[in-house]
Amino acid sequence: MTNHQMLNALAGNPAAPAGVLLRLLALDDHSIRHRLSYRESFPDEVAEAMLGHSDSRVRRVLAASWTIAPELRARLLDGPASDAYAVASGPMPYAMAVPPLPDRAYERLLTHERGMVRYETLNAAGVPDHVLVPLAGHPDPLFRLAACRRVWHALTDGVRAALLDDADPSVRRAAALWVVHEDEERTAELVDAYAGDWQLSEVVERGRLGPDLAERLLAGGTWLAHLARNPTLPAALASRLAHHEDPAVRLAVSARPELSEEQRAAIDWEIGPEDRLDTLRWVWDARADQDVLRRCATSAHPWLRRSAAVCRELPKDCVELLASDEDFAVRLLLAERHPQAPAELLLDLYLHGTHRA
Repeated sequence: MTNHQMLNALAGNPAAPAGVLLRLLALDDHSIRHRLSYRESFPDEVAEAMLGHSDSRVRRVLAASWTIAPELRARLLDGPASDAYAVASGPMPYAMAVPPLPDRAYERLLTHERGMVRYETLNAAGVPDHVLVPLAGHPDPLFRLAACRRVWHALTDGVRAALLDDADPSVRRAAALWVVHEDEERTAELVDAYAGDWQLSEVVERGRLGPDLAERLLAGGTWLAHLARNPTLPAALASRLAHHEDPAVRLAVSARPELSEEQRAAIDWEIGPEDRLDTLRWVWDARADQDVLRRCATSAHPWLRRSAAVCRELPKDCVELLASDEDFAVRLLLAERHPQAPAELLLDLYLHGTHRA
């Protein structure tokens, strides 16, 4: 072990006294300072030294810490104005929830003179619902847009109706995306509004399709893989894509909910062990239905099994089944997402896995 590695380890040692940590902080080494910033315990003297440090890089790593108390991160707003952006961006740990800042900190960030600070705050992962909900009536359309995208589930029917009829077209479209799965008319409107835009793919995949619109999208020949994943696409039209020249289209058809195992097997699809696939929406939406999850967990189709593996509602017998699945991605997703993943699976992936998990 090198001297630098020993110092890094010492920076993370929970028994290291404050005096030692302050000496490490003074070394002017970014990796050691970064290691200090995510200690599980943070002596007050060290926190104060980092809060008032003359080097902005030290203050930035403190702003990005997910272990330090949110109240301490908020105090960075009392320092140089440039620190506000780092506080707004906040910590972004992998697969972890970050405690929110005090409400008064969000008030300052959302009224900050710099637009980028306001924008980062609106999009930061840890902002609680009660901060975002009132923004649905904000005069700035960017604020209404953020509320629409982030906390639609927490808005009243009246507020939702107002957003669906908002004066700003971007807000109206964002609101409409929440209801297109049940509204053919809005789906048709968004298809025209997003013509040529990448966001059309989401509309095509999620929107409720009337017969005429489904035929038009099919004839258009674009976004066909997304169209094939739409459960409201009539089965007769989906079957016309089962032998499409594009393998992504055939794969999407093979994972449709109405197909039997025999029908899936009759389609020429392929999934490689390293292929990354989004969770099938119809599986996720039905995750409370044990019969659906059991059918997916026992399917010969890896995409269905992968989609079942991410559902915490997966029955215990299916958890045990997927823990020994031949598809590595199924086992990995189960280990990452299910609270009852077997200990043997976790150990095996830790010892032999080569993927971030």
